[in-house]
Amino acid sequence: MSHTQNSDRDRHSALPEPQSTVFAGLREVATVVDELMAYKDKDVLYRRAVEFCRDHLGLERCAIYVLEDNCLCGTFGTNREGQTTDERGHRLPLTAFWSENTWGTWIKRMRYLRPQDRHWVMAEVDHREWTGNKAVTIGKGWVAVTPIHAPGGGFAVLFNDAAISGAAFDETKQEIVAIFCSLLGSIAKSRPPRHLYEEVAETIKEDVMSQVYKEKIPGERALAKKYNINFKTANRAVSKLVEEGFLYRLKGKGTYVASVLDKKAASS
Repeated sequence: MSHTQNSDRDRHSALPEPQSTVFAGLREVATVVDELMAYKDKDVLYRRAVEFCRDHLGLERCAIYVLEDNCLCGTFGTNREGQTTDERGHRLPLTAFWSENTWGTWIKRMRYLRPQDRHWVMAEVDHREWTGNKAVTIGKGWVAVTPIHAPGGGFAVLFNDAAISGAAFDETKQEIVAIFCSLLGSIAKSRPPRHLYEEVAETIKEDVMSQVYKEKIPGERALAKKYNINFKTANRAVSKLVEEGFLYRLKGKGTYVASVLDKKAASS
């Protein structure tokens, strides 16, 4: 047994550097698949996937965005300090995204890739960071985009860059990322879907808890504009929170935080 292990080790150490890198990367991917399959919640899955890409595949900054309701919807990403960021409040309407740069065309093509096609694209563009309420430019350099296909439907992308160190693009590393993303798509497909209005509802709830909204939330058209969503999605998000008893609608007056109304009723 030890002789076989030594032979394998000698054979792997004799591989050319790119092949050795690929072998090590694939071993890391295989190791983490079982862990990711244990997560039933998609938010936890995407957060751990982002952290895995940094900790084990050597990506400096990366983020996963899901395509839903004509928006690229944020999940989790990385700031300029290399820390995980909650980007679930960030939404990129496809109409605006297509007109800003060439990413739109490439992402459209990614949805229909063939097995023989390269499964990532890279370009020199602005580096962005999500601050919690807006995306800010922190520099410029290469950014790679890799599709995450879910069998039978569903589409997401993984963005990654080297905004922290300014390191050169590594094509071999990106190929390993593409393999990981193909597996991630299959894992994500088996998880219960989470709709955009549910994510918006969670964001509104977080804004209430952090005192962004104190007694009354904005109207649904204002919410649609703020969160870069359509009116129907904003309405469904608010309705969900009303059904949960978190918000309360007063006809002709607006939508209020239920706990505030409860306190006022108790004191009157």
